[in-house]
Formats: sequence, C-alpha cells, structure tokens
Amino acid sequence: MKKNYLKHKPKLRQYVHFKSNYEMEPYINLVSNKFERSLIAKLRCGILQLNVELGRFNQTKLEDRLCKICKEGFVEDEIHFVCVCSKYRIEHFK
Repeated sequence: MKKNYLKHKPKLRQYVHFKSNYEMEPYINLVSNKFERSLIAKLRCGILQLNVELGRFNQTKLEDRLCKICKEGFVEDEIHFVCVCSKYRIEHFK
C-alpha cells in the first residue's frame, strides 16, 4: 500500500506516523507473555479499547474522547496510552 493512501485512513493514523517499512517487526518474537503480546497486537491494529476508538461509535468529537484513567484532560489515544498517561499500568487491563 502506498503511504499517501494510508494517510487518509483514520484507523491507521499512528501506523503511518511511525512506520516506513510495512513488514513484521522483529520485536514481536521477543514478547513471550500472551497478555502483553495481545495488548501490542490490539494497539497496532487500532482495536485497543481506548476512548479515541470507542468515541467513533457514538460520534463523540475527537477532542471530547478524554482519558478517564488519569482525568487530566488529554484525549485517550495511542500516544497518550503509551507515552503520556501517568496512571496507565498493566493492572488496568486485567
């Protein structure tokens, strides 16, 4: 697929931002824990239960899809989940 085409697909917004080669990443084979591998797969596929995704189904404005875990007023998207949120820990998913 061409990167230009992918840029116009909201579900692939993070994928296009970070990827230049579209192939399996070697780190996938390094994660032996099934739960963690599942989280990574959901994150990469854009199906992790984050408000950025859940809000699409009830037409919530993007800026209103806030993180309910840290309650600091940030949109709960993949970047927030992985890099920003001080409250997200693995125990929230069990």
